[in-house]
Amino acid sequence: MASSRDRKRDAHASFAGFVFQVNLTIRDWLHLLPGQHLELEAGEDIDLIQAAVAGGLQGERLFKQVKQLRGKRLGLGSADALEAIANFCEHRSTKPGENLKFRFLTTTTASKERKWTGPDNGIVIWEKVRSGKILGDERKSALGKIKILLKEYVPKVPKAMRKHFVAAVLGDDDTFAAVVDSFEWAMGSGDHKAIQAEILHILEKSPMSQRAGGVNRVYRDLFAFVFQLLTEPGPKKLTQALLESEIRVSDEELLAASRLREWIDKVARLELEIKELKQNRPAEPAKTFYEPNTSAEYTSRNSPLFDFNQTLRGRRSRVAELDAFLNDPARKIAILPGRGGIGKTKLMRAWSESKTGWKILWASQHGVWHESSVNEIPETNTLLIVDDAHLYDELGKIVNVVSSWVGTAQLKLLVGTRPSGVAAIDGILTRHANSASVVRFTRLSKLSLSATVELAKEVLVLQL
Repeated sequence: MASSRDRKRDAHASFAGFVFQVNLTIRDWLHLLPGQHLELEAGEDIDLIQAAVAGGLQGERLFKQVKQLRGKRLGLGSADALEAIANFCEHRSTKPGENLKFRFLTTTTASKERKWTGPDNGIVIWEKVRSGKILGDERKSALGKIKILLKEYVPKVPKAMRKHFVAAVLGDDDTFAAVVDSFEWAMGSGDHKAIQAEILHILEKSPMSQRAGGVNRVYRDLFAFVFQLLTEPGPKKLTQALLESEIRVSDEELLAASRLREWIDKVARLELEIKELKQNRPAEPAKTFYEPNTSAEYTSRNSPLFDFNQTLRGRRSRVAELDAFLNDPARKIAILPGRGGIGKTKLMRAWSESKTGWKILWASQHGVWHESSVNEIPETNTLLIVDDAHLYDELGKIVNVVSSWVGTAQLKLLVGTRPSGVAAIDGILTRHANSASVVRFTRLSKLSLSATVELAKEVLVLQL
């Protein structure tokens, strides 16, 4: 019997990212100039050190952070981007007087931030400023826009790194300009396979191609050497002299590195097959949220047993509670528990359909979460509804987005769940939400007798 594949346990992205880092290390090693060497896992993933030369080159340390990002684009508000900026700010603070630069190498492309106004996006404009394509008043204006944008994202920066981020990014304009001028966004830097092909091309033109086994053997030796070096504690230094030596690794080390590469290649092929399957399926299930009455997922839920088109009867106190939640800016998340068939979905549908001034979005039970899911949320007051939340795998990510929302428009979340799911949802809220922003409604009870009679009359009339 074939075993089912647990996507949550699939670590292919982590391994592919590791191979990407190893290949970039080898490429940098092959490109070393006199007076340069590499230090691995010292300041960042790869540090390129240029020693000062009397009457010549100035000493410099170039930090390189490596990210092979799959299936998502990068904006200045992305967690990876904010962490990289914060890292560089910390390096500048703890190494005063040193000539420091930072390069963020990633396989993905830049995306437009929700708060960005004007053409391009924050990262593209940052690069135009850094590379000198924008000068004078235009440069000053661009730096101001980037600074204002980053100010919005301060709460998203990890607390341990926030102090240096705030001091450098939100301090005086000259300090911030120095950060931008020294920080490069190397977007679209190729993936681990593209870098491998580049390495083989370099090796073919080098004297090392004459070694026994040819360029493929040399590449495998270099890969296994770096792989083994990264697994060891202590300083990790790569020099020209070491590269020019006859590097040979043991058969065991070569076998371990080869198996890792073979595994990554198999996963890459599987990932391509999954991508093709996704491209051939209907577009709507890939969305994280959908609008009511525009989705078959919403309208198809009517049945003889659960006819959501019936008029809502009773529930006046519950409607008042939901109204109070929506009207309270301090409350961001509400939990509505109730047993199956008690009327949670009907209540949430009927109540939300009557709200004006709010965009209503339901979480798709068939949707997937990806970084662009946040882009599905409009820049207007929005209410997200997650029905049967006890069955929804991505609830923690939605709670995190709502809790950390800093836009001018309000973003709220209404969660419907069976009582058995309350404990698990409470655990998610404890990790991702401020308890003061959460409303926990009492369990939904049966309809009153009068409301039940009215509902029965309506059903009988429709059956005649």
